[in-house]
Amino acid sequence: QTCAHPISTFKSDAPIITASAGRNGKITPSGSVAVTSGQNKTFTFSANPGYHIDTLTVDGVVVDGSSGSYTFTNVIDTHTINIVFAINTWDITATTGVGGSISPGGVVKVGAGLNAMFTVTPDPGYYIDFANFTVDGWGDDLIPSGANGVYYFYNVQTNHTIDAQFLPYQYEINTSAGSNGSVSPNGATSFTYGQNETITITPNTGYHVLNVTVDGSSVGAVTQYVFNNITTGHVLVATFAIDTFTLTSSSSGSGSVSPSGNTFKDYGTSQSYSFTPSANYHVANVLVDGINIGNPSSYTFSSISANHTILINFSIDTYTVTFDANGGDTTTSLSFNYGSNALETPTTVTRTGYSFGGWATKQNDSSTLVTSLTVTESKTLYAIWNINSYTVIFNANGGSGGITATRQYLSDAIAVAPTVTRTGYTFRSEEHTS
Repeated sequence: QTCAHPISTFKSDAPIITASAGRNGKITPSGSVAVTSGQNKTFTFSANPGYHIDTLTVDGVVVDGSSGSYTFTNVIDTHTINIVFAINTWDITATTGVGGSISPGGVVKVGAGLNAMFTVTPDPGYYIDFANFTVDGWGDDLIPSGANGVYYFYNVQTNHTIDAQFLPYQYEINTSAGSNGSVSPNGATSFTYGQNETITITPNTGYHVLNVTVDGSSVGAVTQYVFNNITTGHVLVATFAIDTFTLTSSSSGSGSVSPSGNTFKDYGTSQSYSFTPSANYHVANVLVDGINIGNPSSYTFSSISANHTILINFSIDTYTVTFDANGGDTTTSLSFNYGSNALETPTTVTRTGYSFGGWATKQNDSSTLVTSLTVTESKTLYAIWNINSYTVIFNANGGSGGITATRQYLSDAIAVAPTVTRTGYTFRSEEHTS
């Protein structure tokens, strides 16, 4: 390069040009170079391998030094020339996929011949996908395995790329169910790190969840369990038990039910009950779950699927005693409990012209009169009647021959009338006087 300079008033016969170079290169000639006044002087400079010309400064002014030389023309004054060299740099572009980072990242400047280290760090729950780890577009297995990976570029002499990919850890949840139920999903299922998963536990009809264990610890008889933020493998085991129901039997009155009290029965089974009344008692009614089903002598719960109650009411036997008026007024029939006295409160009957003589077990047989009757069966009692007798006075009414006679109800009193006389009179007839 040629540069023009103004002419000084005072001229040196041998002006000095001071030439200097920084490290990693040279300038020729160098040092204090005497130049014949008015002559031209050329300086050449070159960088060492791996370096390049960075800055050329002439008389304190930065000028273009890319040509590798500089010429002072018509030198009549002193000058300075200084050349500075810089190391060559290469770009290493570092990138990653989802699930981790690389440090340093982005476009990294690396001096020629130097080494560069990159650290690959997966996020929690991820690991380095070595199958897809590439350097300059090619797979490279030089990165060590482990949580963090380190890769070195040695003696860098060109541009490079490095790309790290990651995969989430997969964790296996093993679920299993005992007999009479199921879990969903069932068996071994893989889940990614941080994922949530709900396990549904379903007992068969007539069964219930007995217990659920997760990694060996009970979480209770739950029908659903959620694994939140999965970060490790797990084992879930569900067990089931048959439903059990309570059947409660009871009774009132004199009698028994068998079995009595609480009976516990498994789902789908049956249970029979028998009812035994005490002597002279009977089943009045049976209430099943509060509903009257009549008066059977037994009852069976079939295909049990719920709790039940059964209540048996016993009542004393009753019998009908008929009070036959036997010619008197109304005949009545009354009900009496077994063992009671039917004649404790006698039934009143009447008959015109007769007196009540009591109750007999046989019709018109006073020898079977009873004053009490312990009821053990249905029976008919008959009224015993004593016909009434009346006094009939035959008054001679001033005559003679009158008598007093006794006659039964409705008998002919005239049939026993006496003959009466009275001097000076003729008997005409009797007059009836009540």
